[in-house]
Amino acid sequence: KKKELKEKTDIVFSIINKIYQENKDKLPPQKLKELIKETVRVIRYGKSGYFFINNLNYTVVMHPIKREREGKVFLNKNSPAYKIVTGLKENLKKNKDYVYVKYKFYNPATGKEEDKISYTRLFKPYGWIIGTGGYITQTQKELYKLINDLNKVKKRIEIITMISFIISLALAILIMSLILKKYLFIPIEKITSSLANIINNYKFSQRIKITKQIPFELVPAILSINRLLQTFKNISCEILKITRELSKGNLNIQIDKSVFKGELEELARCLEDLIQTIKNILLEIEKVALLLAEGKVQNISLNKDAFKGELAKIEKSVEDIIANFKKIISIIDNIAADFAKANFKTYDENLLPGDLKLILIKLNKVSQNIKNM
Repeated sequence: KKKELKEKTDIVFSIINKIYQENKDKLPPQKLKELIKETVRVIRYGKSGYFFINNLNYTVVMHPIKREREGKVFLNKNSPAYKIVTGLKENLKKNKDYVYVKYKFYNPATGKEEDKISYTRLFKPYGWIIGTGGYITQTQKELYKLINDLNKVKKRIEIITMISFIISLALAILIMSLILKKYLFIPIEKITSSLANIINNYKFSQRIKITKQIPFELVPAILSINRLLQTFKNISCEILKITRELSKGNLNIQIDKSVFKGELEELARCLEDLIQTIKNILLEIEKVALLLAEGKVQNISLNKDAFKGELAKIEKSVEDIIANFKKIISIIDNIAADFAKANFKTYDENLLPGDLKLILIKLNKVSQNIKNM
């Protein structure tokens, strides 16, 4: 019984220690305590097994069955809780952070006071005493029942035939499949269904709940899934923040790289490259616009490295704009030279593209009017 209680308590300790280590720098102390308490509260095993939390000041921190006791101090030296805390304090002097305590306690299954044994450990970060217990009488009955069953099997072993063995094996498989379906397959199916619903609907803020129906052994897996969902949520929020800032024209964006862990760091680098590429393109366009505004058309040269892949189309458009400006200036120079020589001639309107043809149309009218004078 001691080994069984210790194994179950050690599993719970591994769960809460993992929660503490991963969240001690993220959550406020009180919120982290509540998270650990509520996680332990819903953990069950067997028909009525549960875990409780007290502290070294003889105070009930969490009791899943009797919530009304939480926060109350127990100073009755004959109470099991007092004996547990006192026993643990004595063991701490011997550098032991655990204690086994045997005591009389009311067994609701039999309606009698029976011997019970508890195993508790000290959770040092909070000074909490976490443990569970079981009735020794119940263990003895189970042992006697097992011995009697073995004796019956031994007496009948000579008359068991191969057919009865096959039938027994078939029944055992059937019973085992029913048990697995009820306590393992159905809970796993519910978990996978919840996870599929979250992923298909992109509801990364939702979490898979740990209920009494979830087997004790599946709790660590659910906690890992919930941590993964939190990572997805953090990444989606970070990408949403970046897109919002870009839509506002704000390029001074700082990416929270702590969100992108492990191989996801490559995604953070891609986002940074995207922002830098947009910055480089805008800088090039701004440079071109300033030089055009100053009339320094001949001094314009594009940094082609800023226009990668499909963005080369933007580079081509900007180069076309520059070329048109140069062409306009050249034509205007020629027209000015002709006017200076009083050479009023008609110019081909197709020398300039699009709406710029209007300039040549008007100049041709002016030249014709001067000729008619």
